[in-house]
Amino acid sequence: MNIAIIGAGNIGECLGRKWKPNHNVILGVRDPESEKSTALAGKGFNIGTVQNAADRAEIVVLAVPASAVESVVKGTRGLANKIIIDVTNPISTPVPEGFQSMAEAVAEWSGSSKVVKTFNQTGSANLENPKYGDIVLDTLICGDDDEAKSKAAALGKELGFEPVDAGGLDNASLLESMAKLWVTLAFFKGKGPEIAFKLLKR
Repeated sequence: MNIAIIGAGNIGECLGRKWKPNHNVILGVRDPESEKSTALAGKGFNIGTVQNAADRAEIVVLAVPASAVESVVKGTRGLANKIIIDVTNPISTPVPEGFQSMAEAVAEWSGSSKVVKTFNQTGSANLENPKYGDIVLDTLICGDDDEAKSKAAALGKELGFEPVDAGGLDNASLLESMAKLWVTLAFFKGKGPEIAFKLLKR
């Protein structure tokens, strides 16, 4: 698949590194000539502007800070026909007024009916290694388009997760709340980033 990852922070770099052996991955950044972009290119990443990356992809992964989501989505043309995987979390930045979740705002701003929320419920260390001994971590996935969710699930399996269907995009606020809980436990309650949630079934 042709995948554009918008954002080159810890999350974006980790996702790109793990997917690029099997897919055409391009990182979309504000400044492809920056020192950080040059360093990433040296690691074998394809780097382009946000618009260039989105134009070349069938799947666009939003991995930017929540404060940048609105400007990135509204400033990028042609997203209405794309599958958009929203990895962002409105933790220090509130959910935009009039929406229940950042993912629903992304769907409205982009015009895409194929927005999926996933890979947001944990930190980069767990994206890097989603196994705790013999236990495989879950990634909950919600969205209104079955094909988009199926492709997101396949990408989740490539990362090493067990995908769990969490329903429609109206449940994205629940996944974003899980992220807030994870951050609270990891960084404010002193448990550290090597923690994760797991859905157990009897």
